[in-house]
Amino acid sequence: MSEFYLTIPVPVEEFSYMERRLKYLEAMLVRVVRDKRNIQEWFAAPELAAKRLNGLPTTPEAVSRKARKEGWRYRRAKFRNTFFNSYHVTSLPARAFDDLLSRILAMPGIDV
Repeated sequence: MSEFYLTIPVPVEEFSYMERRLKYLEAMLVRVVRDKRNIQEWFAAPELAAKRLNGLPTTPEAVSRKARKEGWRYRRAKFRNTFFNSYHVTSLPARAFDDLLSRILAMPGIDV
């Protein structure tokens, strides 16, 4: 039997992003099994502030400032003719990301 070894260089930022996204999606998969309506990867600043995650500010304005300063991954969204940024969960600081994951995993199960 012959073997084939393959090494692919990946920038550390991209690897870190994909690794965090995988952890998040694994947690979401557990959540989907429990309740299919609560799938969300992108959050607006008011949503993040309302969650009061460890390591995040508690006002939407401060969350937005932190996101800009730290270069969080975002996408533009529109609601009732108002544009805003939604931030991807993998951009959250480690403490906030871990807090969100633990909350997802701690959600009670549902009867199927």
